[in-house]
Amino acid sequence: MAKNDVRNIEMTGTAPKTKAQSTHHVSEFAEKSRILFGVSPECVITAFSLAKIDKATETEAQEIVKNFMTREVQ
Repeated sequence: MAKNDVRNIEMTGTAPKTKAQSTHHVSEFAEKSRILFGVSPECVITAFSLAKIDKATETEAQEIVKNFMTREVQ
């Protein structure tokens, strides 16, 4: 935490707000799927398709892909 953040907490009693994450389209996540999630682009596209979502933050995308990849196969 930076000195200014500590002063802000001391003066106001609250921490500074964090930057909101931007949303990205499934195609952007698919392009970087191996780097971000360690899976093929097809897995990302299918995960988003089954979740019926086409845009998400990186945190949400990680959760969507993780849930898809750990699903039990019937």
